[in-house]
Amino acid sequence: MCAKMKVDQLYSSDLNRCLETSLILYPDQKPKPLPALREYDFGDWEGKQYNDLAALPHYQAWITNPSEVVPPNGEAFHDFTDRIEQGFKEVLNEASKNEYSTVVCVTHGGVIRYLLSTYAPNTKSFNEWSADIGKAYKLTGDIEDVRRGEPFSLLQVVPSVEKTNG
Repeated sequence: MCAKMKVDQLYSSDLNRCLETSLILYPDQKPKPLPALREYDFGDWEGKQYNDLAALPHYQAWITNPSEVVPPNGEAFHDFTDRIEQGFKEVLNEASKNEYSTVVCVTHGGVIRYLLSTYAPNTKSFNEWSADIGKAYKLTGDIEDVRRGEPFSLLQVVPSVEKTNG
């Protein structure tokens, strides 16, 4: 389904799971890896389940105030959002310079939620958005307006990319 869509530039987190996904979805496109599109760095908590962390006071403090509390050896939330902003500005600038009409970013749930909370026409906070596996979002708008800080004018949920038969 995605491979049929004309894409001027394909961007991806530089982590293997996104690079591999981008190649599956767009086999005729070479993704441009962007480290700025990586998921939030949970540090020592990476790969652990809630039950593994629930009893830790530091984890409970982070759950209560993630913008102020940093996971051990992890990333501060403001560093995460600054990194995404820098990377997405690079995407916007390249799209403007090269007159791209369609770009795709294959990335992680936290990055998607931040981009939607910042650039979608719907006003919702980071925590109000969900980014389910297999779900894609299409933001449409004037690139120059977005570069000036305006939100995109239209948000659409793209049909699931999962196979329905076989």
